[in-house]
Amino acid sequence: HRHGLPTALVPSHLHYIVHLTRADYGISDMQRDFKRHTARQIIEGLESSIEKPASPALPIFDAAGFRREAAKELLTHFREAGRIANQTYRIWLPDDEPEMVFTQKFFEQKILYIHANPVEAKITTVNEEYPYSSAAFYSTGKEGLIPISPMRFLE
Repeated sequence: HRHGLPTALVPSHLHYIVHLTRADYGISDMQRDFKRHTARQIIEGLESSIEKPASPALPIFDAAGFRREAAKELLTHFREAGRIANQTYRIWLPDDEPEMVFTQKFFEQKILYIHANPVEAKITTVNEEYPYSSAAFYSTGKEGLIPISPMRFLE
């Protein structure tokens, strides 16, 4: 139940905006489900990269150049983090700070902040050139590696 997804994925974290369309499905429900689903996808993608390194399960793994040794390293790291937390794996940290967007101005500030994140992290010098961001889509309409639907503030 999400529309659009202004996004910036950097090595240490992810920023995104979603629009929840059901009154009985809140932001904490969405966070929980998002983490659960993406954690499964990440683990399955890494396992696939180990088993068949030439054809990872998820296109984002292929685009990032994931190969057998890198996938093994990440799985080991996620397994160790999970052991500490009494889980099989731990992908996401529990320190989320979701914010509700109530005004057009705040919405626009958040999109600018999200798109500036890869530049702030010194990963790229131009927002629109970072492939794991929706910045290019919002400025030129060009699809990146993370497909999104256009999103605008809905009052």
